[in-house]
Amino acid sequence: MMALLGKIGKGKVKGPIVVLDIGSRYVKAALFDRVKKDIVLKAYALEKVPPDVILGKDIIDRQVLIDKIRDAYAKLGTDSTNVVVSIAGGEVKSKAMVIPYYKKKEKLAEAVDWKIKEELHVDPTEIVRDYEILGVSQIAESVDILVGTAKLSFIYDILDIVRAASLEPTLVTTDLISLFRVIEALDLKNLSGDNLFLHVGYEVTLLIHIKDGQIQQMVEIPTGIKSYVDNLSRFFDLRVEEAEETALNGPTAAIEKSAFDDTMDSLHDRFLSPEKYVPALAEGSKKFNIYVSGGGSKLYGLANFIKTKYGVDIKYLDITGLFAIEEGVKGLKDNAPLLTIVIGNALHFYKKDHKVNLLPTEAGMEAVPVVEEVSLLPHLVGALFVWLLLVIGILALSVGTTRRISGLKKQITQLQAEEVELQRKADEIRGFKQQIEDARRKLDLIAQLQQGRTKYVQLLDEINRVIPSGCWLEALGRNGDYLNITGGALSNIRISQFMSNLRNSPIVDSVNLLSIEVAGGQEEKYASFQLSVKLK
Repeated sequence: MMALLGKIGKGKVKGPIVVLDIGSRYVKAALFDRVKKDIVLKAYALEKVPPDVILGKDIIDRQVLIDKIRDAYAKLGTDSTNVVVSIAGGEVKSKAMVIPYYKKKEKLAEAVDWKIKEELHVDPTEIVRDYEILGVSQIAESVDILVGTAKLSFIYDILDIVRAASLEPTLVTTDLISLFRVIEALDLKNLSGDNLFLHVGYEVTLLIHIKDGQIQQMVEIPTGIKSYVDNLSRFFDLRVEEAEETALNGPTAAIEKSAFDDTMDSLHDRFLSPEKYVPALAEGSKKFNIYVSGGGSKLYGLANFIKTKYGVDIKYLDITGLFAIEEGVKGLKDNAPLLTIVIGNALHFYKKDHKVNLLPTEAGMEAVPVVEEVSLLPHLVGALFVWLLLVIGILALSVGTTRRISGLKKQITQLQAEEVELQRKADEIRGFKQQIEDARRKLDLIAQLQQGRTKYVQLLDEINRVIPSGCWLEALGRNGDYLNITGGALSNIRISQFMSNLRNSPIVDSVNLLSIEVAGGQEEKYASFQLSVKLK
């Protein structure tokens, strides 16, 4: 059976609650309390995580991470150890589903388990799961639910780390569900039309697509600020810290602006093009509202890229109005984008109705009910009578079956003879078809060679026409409609000019910069580049 889920302690947790969001770049912690109807932020802390402590879903250095959690907790100035934790990664899944409605909880739980197996394709023996009802579905006699699942091994790894930092988890949710809580609190869930929410983190981007109040998709995109940092570091020969600074704030004086702008547009198109996950965006006829949050919401040129590509002005999720702030809390305005999931965790914790909680129960098996002793004699007599009826039925069935088998054997012999004759004729037909196919293939090949010869001459002539001086080609390859160009240039400006000339060419559809690196010796440096060109 699927692992059942724990309640929030044995009763309602009272007093302040610590909220924890463990990211690959920052450990974010906050202290909240409930004062009457208000959620009050009493303190928060950000602890920067050294590079390579967390890589993707793998925790490389557990002790460093535990120390960072302790440091962040110490800055909150509280003795409360109850903590709400959110999780993300490949072992964690969140999804909105539609299931038939049942009044009995057991029937409803069975429907949820069946839907999880069907849509999430997870092994039910290896996960912990929980769900909450969102409301009546548009489908008759059904309800919309929000489901969270995670591998038990992953959950226990996180719990071990949090407990090693002297904290006690009381609720575990997912980053996507916490982002959804923020969307609800900002009254953005029931907006008409298509609404896209992107939370751009350091390694992962969360995407939620809601249409006319119905969740269409909840997905983690495996890209974030780090994807930009890695590429900018290679393209412009920058240290990681410098690449991160330029990704958010733009080029320094040492970097040519037009080349940097082209590079960032190419990276935005490569990493943050939501139509890969929401195909309706590419239709052009539909207008989307696009909301962003997270540390990557301020990536250089992102707003202009979204405006140019989709014709939409992006909007930023403002979480500062969702809670009261205790006097003495400083720097919240600048750090608010980093705290979106933290705030979502708090909203999830204080939600009155049942909410998703992926904290496994650890109380063991429930007590087995006592069974009263009963006499076995009536059961034995009944079983013997049923057995006699079965024997008589089997004997009668056996006689009829023997007769039918004899008749079927004769039919099989006749059909086998017919099959041999039909197989001979089919082999002859296949031989004729193969001869026709061979002749047709040869004619097609001759036509393709004749057509391709003219196109290649035109293509080489066009490249020779648009390549600027001080720029040269080292390799040229074609794969269908795509042309891969490797070359060198005396400066990034000449590469940018070459890309602009290609975009203006009548035979080119689009140009993407794949890489740009410094090459050559100490005294003869030049820029080595790779381009991907889509032909019309």
